[in-house]
Amino acid sequence: MAKTAEELMHDVFALSDEERERFMVALLDAFALPEEEPTIIAEREAAWAEEIRRRIEDIDSGRDEGIPAEDVFAKLEAKYAGRRKSA
Repeated sequence: MAKTAEELMHDVFALSDEERERFMVALLDAFALPEEEPTIIAEREAAWAEEIRRRIEDIDSGRDEGIPAEDVFAKLEAKYAGRRKSA
């Protein structure tokens, strides 16, 4: 019998960070179109490189102060803590 998405998410949350990363890479690879993959990957990498450059420039120039990691993690924990416990 196949697992439900809810059961699968519960199992994924129980994995180590490294195992979760391997799972996500495999899952994302399953959605890649082989004949288009090099183009898609190159476009995605170029877009992310530009976004990273822009973000660094914004922080370096003082246009953006960013959000402290502790604040981000606290918000995520508050938002998803209930899901982990019930999943």
